[in-house]
Amino acid sequence: MRIGFSATCGFDSIKDVIEFAVEKGFNAAEINLNVPEFFPERYSMDDIKDIKAMLEQNDFWLTFHAPEDINLCTYQKKLCRSSIDILKDCIDFAYGLGGKRFTFHAGASVEFTMVDKSLRLEDYYRSEYVGILKDSIKELIDYNDARIILCAENAGYFSETKDKAFQHFLGGGLFLTWDIGHAYINKIQMDFMMKNLKFVRNMHVHDVAGGKDHRIIGTGKVDVPYYMSLVDKDDVSFIIEVRPAEAAVQSLHELKQLLDLK
Repeated sequence: MRIGFSATCGFDSIKDVIEFAVEKGFNAAEINLNVPEFFPERYSMDDIKDIKAMLEQNDFWLTFHAPEDINLCTYQKKLCRSSIDILKDCIDFAYGLGGKRFTFHAGASVEFTMVDKSLRLEDYYRSEYVGILKDSIKELIDYNDARIILCAENAGYFSETKDKAFQHFLGGGLFLTWDIGHAYINKIQMDFMMKNLKFVRNMHVHDVAGGKDHRIIGTGKVDVPYYMSLVDKDDVSFIIEVRPAEAAVQSLHELKQLLDLK
């Protein structure tokens, strides 16, 4: 079983992430490409060669999380175009490092506050936004060409637009990252993931306490072992998405006890 942690702030490089993870008992890590220290342009070919050697020596997996300040679910063509181009660069980087999974968020449309409710443009112009998102995902799938497992995450505002667009490609170049914490407090997300379990290839694991997610495993209400049991443990990477890194280490210890792992 591959159990890693979400690497964000506090590391100088991907090499530092791997060294920390191996020392603490992880056999995987998810590199969050929101963090400047992990930007592709910071890594030379020699750096990439060294990182790949570290992965092989330690039988270690890297997964990647795309930047979240991009948006594929927008009517602004220039913004969408730039977002796709950034994701392509990130896919190249992840593949070049031997990455096993590449997770992305679809983004969200503008929200208007009405007198009696909130209105998202992707709901008001549903068919148009489904088309926009499908076009974006198709371009990414074609570009990726099955080099790395591309995973859409249940994150943020999860509308029928996302449901329809994701569903269209599942198993055809697109798979899923199931964030347990997000789904636990959002029935729409949970329903979507439960009906598409066979497409899950990556899982973000954390607890929910007091209505807040990303809590240390074992301190909240989520039956983590149960949800993990619903997917193929040999074909899914489990990423503890608890921060900072030392809290992820604590979560690893708790998770091993829950799963009765040595």
